[in-house]
Amino acid sequence: MEDMQRPTNGRPKLVLLVDSDPSTRSILGSLLATSGLELVQARDSVTGLEIFQRLPDRFRLVIVSLEMPGLSGLVLIRTLRLFHPELPIVCLAGAEPSAAAREAGQCVAKPVRASALHAQLTDALAGGRLMTDLATLPGDAIARARACYASSGSLLEAAREIARAMPGETTEW
Repeated sequence: MEDMQRPTNGRPKLVLLVDSDPSTRSILGSLLATSGLELVQARDSVTGLEIFQRLPDRFRLVIVSLEMPGLSGLVLIRTLRLFHPELPIVCLAGAEPSAAAREAGQCVAKPVRASALHAQLTDALAGGRLMTDLATLPGDAIARARACYASSGSLLEAAREIARAMPGETTEW
């Protein structure tokens, strides 16, 4: 990960990791420590959104596990994509590709291998984007999420609107 140690040209060095698995957070913490990036961890998507909302300009990229209790990683990714489309995001998925992983785009499989993570981080930091397609959401859901965010200023409330439009998602967090 030596190419990530280059100067950030004024960009922040913080990475937000949102993953419920403590061993994955530990492994990624160790891998990122050698890259010159500083890690902020959240063990669920709600906490991740709250942290991001407090410090949106401080994060260089976000790493999100798709398999999360409560608010799913896919809803989190879609929310960030809608309101911060320039933000690099790397997703993590289980070893068996799920429908959410296929929808999110290319994800790093768990257990995380350093080489796979390095490739995704390099791509994300170079401007590659996670291919989550907001077009699969009904337009009225996107409009409701935007209106909710405009009136409340809350990414969490906007995420609730996105979750309502996704089959199998819960809005009870």
